[in-house]
Order: sequence, then C-alpha cells, then structure tokens
Amino acid sequence: MNYGYRYNTPSEYFKMMPTDMNFHKYIEYEGKGVSPEIPLDFSRDWIEQTLEIIEKDSN
Repeated sequence: MNYGYRYNTPSEYFKMMPTDMNFHKYIEYEGKGVSPEIPLDFSRDWIEQTLEIIEKDSN
C-alpha cells in the first residue's frame, strides 16, 4: 500500500503526489524519461515531422 502526501503547486493547477513505493530500478529515467527511438527536431513542427516519418515508412 502506498502512503503519501498531496501538495498543490503555487498556481493551484497541479497536485504533486510523491510516492513512498520502491521504484529504484526506474531512477535512471527520473530526470530525462525514456529516450525516443526517433528523435524529432525541436525547431520544427512535431506533427509535420511525424507525418513525414509515416510517409517514408509506408513506401
């Protein structure tokens, strides 16, 4: 069972609920998440890039 606290952010738009569960095997992903197989260019529209990838893969 998980016991934890709820904290509201200053804007009140979000609630933080830290966990006391043991997820140490996932700690390497905590700061950056999972690396994507196909990285996208941040300076371009992600939808356009996705459509280009789909088009390229379908040929």
